[in-house]
Amino acid sequence: MESNSISLIEHTHVNKMAETLNRQLSESQKNDHGDSEGLRKQVLGDIVNANYDGAKEKILNYVESKRDFLEFQRRSHRYVEHCIELIDAIQTKRNFPGFSSLALNKQQKIHEKVLGHFEEVKISLRQIAKIERDEKILDSRSTVWVLRSLSLVTFTVFVGWFLKDLYSGLLSSAVYMTEIGLEKFSNWLLAIFGF
Repeated sequence: MESNSISLIEHTHVNKMAETLNRQLSESQKNDHGDSEGLRKQVLGDIVNANYDGAKEKILNYVESKRDFLEFQRRSHRYVEHCIELIDAIQTKRNFPGFSSLALNKQQKIHEKVLGHFEEVKISLRQIAKIERDEKILDSRSTVWVLRSLSLVTFTVFVGWFLKDLYSGLLSSAVYMTEIGLEKFSNWLLAIFGF
C-alpha cells in the first residue's frame, strides 16, 4: 500500500512538473514579440504542443520556400541546423525515459535545460528572420540600382539622339545660313572695292 501511495505521489509530482514546464513554455512563447502569424509563432507553438516533427518541417519548408534568395539559403543554413538540433534535444529531454525515477533536482535541471533550449530556438528563429530581412533589403537595393542604371542609359540615349538630331537639323541649317551670310558679305566687300 505504501509503495502505491509513493507511486501516486511521484506520478502526481511528475504531472505537476510537466504542467509547470508546459505553462512556462507557453508563457515564453507568448512573451515572444514576433509577428502573430509568422514562422516563429508556428514553430514555438508546435514545440509547446510536443509536435516536434511539425516544428522541424515548418522551418525546413519555410527556408525552402525562399529559393529566390539564394544567399538566404546559405546564410540561414547553420541556424536551421541548430534549431533542428535544439528541437531534437527538447524532445529527448521532455520524453526522458525513467524521468519519474530521477531525483527532484535532476528533474528540475532537465526542465531548465528544456527552457534554455526553447529560448535558443527563439533566438535562432529571430536570426533567420533577420537574415531574410537583410536579403530583402539587398534585393530591393539591387532593384533600385538596376532601375537607376536603366534610367541613366535611357536619358543618355535620349540626349544623344537629341544632339544628333540637333546637329543634323539645326546645326546644318546654321552652317548653311552662315555660308550664305559669308558669301553675301564677301560679295558686298568685292562690290565696295570694285572687283
